[in-house]
Amino acid sequence: MKLWYLIVGTRTDAMSVNVEPSDDVSDLLAAIKASNPFTFAGIDDIMVKLYLATQNDGEWFDADAPQTTALMEGDKATVDAICQTDLNQQDLLEQHFHSLETRKIHLLVRSVDAVWCLIVGDTDRDCFAVVVKTAASVHGLQKAIKKELFDSNPFIRAIALQLYEAKNANDEWLARSAPEVNKVREITW
Repeated sequence: MKLWYLIVGTRTDAMSVNVEPSDDVSDLLAAIKASNPFTFAGIDDIMVKLYLATQNDGEWFDADAPQTTALMEGDKATVDAICQTDLNQQDLLEQHFHSLETRKIHLLVRSVDAVWCLIVGDTDRDCFAVVVKTAASVHGLQKAIKKELFDSNPFIRAIALQLYEAKNANDEWLARSAPEVNKVREITW
């Protein structure tokens, strides 16, 4: 099946991708990223969200609708109003895409902000990303980390998580591959 999608905030026209109804959302994301290697270079899958391009009445967006232009331009109010619930990576495409009309946009693709985290002294866990809004507070980040890693553990409270900036001696953010990252992972208390 052919799906038409719009990459939010890129000022480019809608593009299409061919996928199978039996594929899942992660397959769709991989196909979109492969079709746009420069747009998504260095961007991990967790930082790209897919949304159904449906209006309030459940109809697909028209390719020439005013909202489409606002999405292409990255208008914050329009993006926030429409891009609210992203598709689950494990969902099959046939669950979401039934009747596909021409001259319609079926999917919105959006890069989101994420903070890469590392647990000091945890040699079993690699760096992990937590999706947050850029205006989130420190406590908002603590809650996101709690939900990501410790949601089922009632003894770990979000407010108790101690967060530290991961910068090198030159005050630059550490790359995930930096030697200092392994040193932090090996710290024991």
